[in-house]
Amino acid sequence: MIQFGMPTLIENGTLEENVALCRELGLKFIELNMNFPEYQVDQLEDTDRLIRMAEEAGIYYTIHLDENLNIADFNPLVSEAYLETVRRAIEVAVRLLPLKDKFGEASQPLTINMHMHHGIHITLPDRKVQMYDRDFATYMKAFTKFRDLCEEWIGEEDVKIVIENTEGFRGYEQKAIDFLLQSPKFGLTWDIGHSKAVKEIDVPFILARQDKLVHFHIHDGTEEPPKNHLGLGDGEIDLQDRLRTADHCNARCVLETKTIEALRKSVKWLRQPKRELGIARCGLACCLCSENITCKGCRQDGFLDLSWCQDAAWCEVRKCVLEQGIKGCYECAADGCTPATCHKGLLADKIKPRAFAEYVRRYGMEDLLDHLERNAEAGIVYHREGIMGDYDDFDDIEALIEFIRSGK
Repeated sequence: MIQFGMPTLIENGTLEENVALCRELGLKFIELNMNFPEYQVDQLEDTDRLIRMAEEAGIYYTIHLDENLNIADFNPLVSEAYLETVRRAIEVAVRLLPLKDKFGEASQPLTINMHMHHGIHITLPDRKVQMYDRDFATYMKAFTKFRDLCEEWIGEEDVKIVIENTEGFRGYEQKAIDFLLQSPKFGLTWDIGHSKAVKEIDVPFILARQDKLVHFHIHDGTEEPPKNHLGLGDGEIDLQDRLRTADHCNARCVLETKTIEALRKSVKWLRQPKRELGIARCGLACCLCSENITCKGCRQDGFLDLSWCQDAAWCEVRKCVLEQGIKGCYECAADGCTPATCHKGLLADKIKPRAFAEYVRRYGMEDLLDHLERNAEAGIVYHREGIMGDYDDFDDIEALIEFIRSGK
C-alpha cells in the first residue's frame, strides 16, 4: 500500500501547523524542506521536539535538502559547507528512523531528497558552455568524494539519498547520477509534475533505472503552458499510471502541492470513489479501498483472474461464492444464510463487510454505491488509518447500516 505524505507548506508558518494538517488529512509523513529558514539543519537537530510532535500525531518525517546544495562547487569553502550540511542532515535522519519504523513501512528507507545543481554557464557569441561539462573530471572528482563520504556517514542505517529530476538532467549530471546509483546509499525520486512541465524529457532516463526509484513527488501538471505543483486532477498527467509505477517500486509519495487548498484537493482526489470497482464478494468496498490504485477490484474478470490480489489464495468467501456460482455474499441463500448471520472467513470478526453485504441484500448494489459516494463527499473516510476508517467504529450491524443511509 502506497504511503502518502505532504511537504512543509509556506502557508503554515510552524511545524505544529504542518503536523496538525498532516494528521487532519490522514497522511503518513511530512517532508521537511530545508529551503525554509525554520527547517535549516540547526533547527532540525532539535530532534526531541520533532519526535514528540510526530509521536502525538502518529506520523514520521522525510527530508528535502536545500535546492541550492552544490557539492561540486569549484570554491572549496562552499562545497565543504554543503558537505557538512549533508553530514548533519544524515545525522538527523538517523535519529528520526524510529518514527519511520513505528509509523511507516519497514521495507522503505528514510529518504533525504536532493537536486542536481546545474552549475554556472559561460555565454559565448554562438553558444552557452556549461562549466561542469567543460571541467567534467573536476566535477566527477567532487562526486566521488561525495559518494564515499555519504557511504561512511550513513553506514548500515536505513537511510537513502534520493536524486530528484527538476528541469531536465544535463548529460554530465546523468553520468554523475549513474555513478552515485552504483552505491546502495543512493536512489531516485521521480517528480512527475517536473517531468510533465518539460515534456517528459527525463522519463526515458528514469524508467531505464526504475529499480532505483524509491521516492515520488506527486502533483499534476501540464506541458503547454508548462505548469506543475497543481492539485491532482487539475492537469493532464496520467496519474493512475504514475501511481501504479510508484506502487510497483514500493515507493512512498509526497503530495507536493504548494498550497493547502491544492493539497486538500489532492487528498480528496485520491479518496474519491471508483464506482466501477464496486463491492467485493464479501461486502468490502473496493470502490473506496486505499489499495484500489493498483488493485482492479474483486469483481473484475468474472472473479477468476485475481493475480493482483494478495488475498485471493486464502479467501474463504471467494471460495464459497465461486462454489455457489453467485456474485457475492449478498446473493447467498444457502440454508437461510444471510450476510448478517454469516461468520465465514473474513466475516467471522469483521462487521463492516457483513453490514455492507447485508445492505446490498436489502437495498441493492446501486443504492449502496450511491450512499457511499454521498458519504465520501461529506467527508466520511473509508480508510483513515491503515485499513480502519469511519465505518469501523461500530459493533452493531443495524447501527452501521443506518450510518450508511443517514451519513451520521
